[in-house]
Amino acid sequence: MPVELDEDAFSRILSHVHDSRTIYTILRALPLPTASENTSSAARDFFLIALRRLCELPVYLDVRDGDVAGASNEVLDCLLKASGDGEDLGVAESIRHLVVAVEHKKYKMPPEPESGEGEDEEEDEEEEEAGEGEGEGEEQAGEEAGESEENGEEDADADAEGEADDGEMSEEGEVDDDDSMTGESDLEEEEDIDVQAFHDRLPAFFKKTRNLRSLDYRSCPGLGLSPGNVESLSAYEGLKTIAIDACVRPMSWSGSSVYKDPEMWDLEPYLSTLGSTTTSLHLRHVSQSVLRSLLSYGDILATYENLESLKMDIIEGVWDWNSMGSPQNGATAEYVFPSLRLPALRRFGLLVADMTISGSRAGPLDLVDCSKLTELSLDVLSCIYTEISNIRLFTGMSPSEFPALSHLEIKDDNGNANPGRVKWDVVDADNDSDHRGRYFAGLVPQFLPSLPNLTSLWVDECVLLPGNAIDDSWAAHYKFCTVTELWDSSSTHYNETDKAAWRASLREILGRLESLRVGFGLMDDVEVGLILDCCDPTKLREFGFAWYWKKYGRDEPISPKLLGHLSRFPKLTDIHILFPRPEIHSSGAPNPLVDPRTAQDVAAIFASNGSISRVGIANSMLWERCVGDPGFVLVSDGSEVPNPAVSRFYHAGYMTKYDPDKRKPWIHYDNDTPMHPRRGEEIGELRDLLKRILK
Repeated sequence: MPVELDEDAFSRILSHVHDSRTIYTILRALPLPTASENTSSAARDFFLIALRRLCELPVYLDVRDGDVAGASNEVLDCLLKASGDGEDLGVAESIRHLVVAVEHKKYKMPPEPESGEGEDEEEDEEEEEAGEGEGEGEEQAGEEAGESEENGEEDADADAEGEADDGEMSEEGEVDDDDSMTGESDLEEEEDIDVQAFHDRLPAFFKKTRNLRSLDYRSCPGLGLSPGNVESLSAYEGLKTIAIDACVRPMSWSGSSVYKDPEMWDLEPYLSTLGSTTTSLHLRHVSQSVLRSLLSYGDILATYENLESLKMDIIEGVWDWNSMGSPQNGATAEYVFPSLRLPALRRFGLLVADMTISGSRAGPLDLVDCSKLTELSLDVLSCIYTEISNIRLFTGMSPSEFPALSHLEIKDDNGNANPGRVKWDVVDADNDSDHRGRYFAGLVPQFLPSLPNLTSLWVDECVLLPGNAIDDSWAAHYKFCTVTELWDSSSTHYNETDKAAWRASLREILGRLESLRVGFGLMDDVEVGLILDCCDPTKLREFGFAWYWKKYGRDEPISPKLLGHLSRFPKLTDIHILFPRPEIHSSGAPNPLVDPRTAQDVAAIFASNGSISRVGIANSMLWERCVGDPGFVLVSDGSEVPNPAVSRFYHAGYMTKYDPDKRKPWIHYDNDTPMHPRRGEEIGELRDLLKRILK
């Protein structure tokens, strides 16, 4: 029997909808509140409820290509022209989460120096830059930098979470690097877009977004936050979450092969106003120059009693390299990182190069007071084209320095989407024990067991396994022990490892956890069982792992023995399989098709344990249990990677997609978030909605 839908029920339903496309579809089907048609007042109220929900989701503005820039400017036209009496139905005032990309490819290359500029003048400018950060902080930051003290910064971003120019955080959609930035033809990429004019309109727009809670401002390469923008935003006490690019474009040509730090915008207006009220800050594109600038405002940072969460990428620039040859990502292991003196920081995330944490010392963790941290997240990227595989960070730190740490996350980005995982018929590198990965020395036997409050551990690849170095060079790589070999005391492999002690450490660690994403490579049902035997069924709520699909038949259903292991945990609510079946490729954003075999796998997992509420496969592809047939629903299709609407627990693994010609798959790596997602469709939808409201 039909039941009339009231406003409260409608609002509650929409609170579970995180896809703006669905909200736009609903809005198109509803009459405007000002409509003269003979429609019910409830239907018009529903429009306002849906509009309010839309404004709670991220709203995007962008100028990367002509069509998107045109749509973004039309959105500003509508919102700036609307009078203050609610003519736009309060859209600007209702925006909670704003993502503004004032980026364009024309800023990707440095400007050529004007005729007549000499090398001496450039050298003088470099000396002045090097002197800007003088003081206590600079002495500490540059102690070992030598002649390259004036250098440092610029690479890419990986996010949202994170986000790299060559592949962020953040960091969310589809791709772009160089000519693929926009996905348009060269001719379209070269069309003239007045980025400066768009940038100049933002202060007036920001003055209308008085209820803004979160701002993600992307400007590398592009135009940074102006003092006018900061002034407009600083009046809003509710704006607590900020993500910004610290650099905006490469420096001018020096006439030599020496690399220099990219140009950065003046951070002082932000640090002295908005910074003091921010509770969560994501700083992208942090170079040595940016770090020195931050340190020069150490007295201001020391007053940040509200800042509890900080994420930084520190892979930009030359740092303490010699600035010659191919550019490197981040600092060396010898670089001395001084404290940022942040008094209230509890959650710290780093996008960091492997070499920076390859030494037996705290390195970049000296930036913060580790004794206060409750959460630590490390995204480990390669400093050059081959990874540094022996990470000794945890051998140089004592667990006693982390008395409050309850959550540790390590993402080992080492080209983890290898061909053996993607194709059934590729036998090379099928097993993770043969796949190159990083060895985190001291993590299992010494560090993790002694963290008294650890309840959440998210790692991937082979982070928790012992391994043997293949050679002794600085770029040595490791062959890792499998779980089966680790539990086989009679095996002669890896005899240099005390397997019994390693297993005892794992039991002590895993038995305390409520949330676990494991780093044991690809596992079959026997190995999953061995790991789950170490866990406490009365505690474990979330379990993520890399399933060894290729040990089973191409069309074989997911292992009943695996399902049996999952059924033993009465509090288990979330299951995440990090990598999809080989050759199960998404058909492409924004509506990838779900393979029937994947749907069958998901159904079987739900059926195995009535407490399981969510199942994820690959990055941000998520199903939730529901009433009715078939008993579960796809709530995130993996087209937005990572999707901020789903739990961070599912922001790992990769989803294969087809390239533009639809002939071969390409892959989102684990922590390879596109720096500049395409948002043209959503911006166009917002423009059309505003025009409908204002006409």
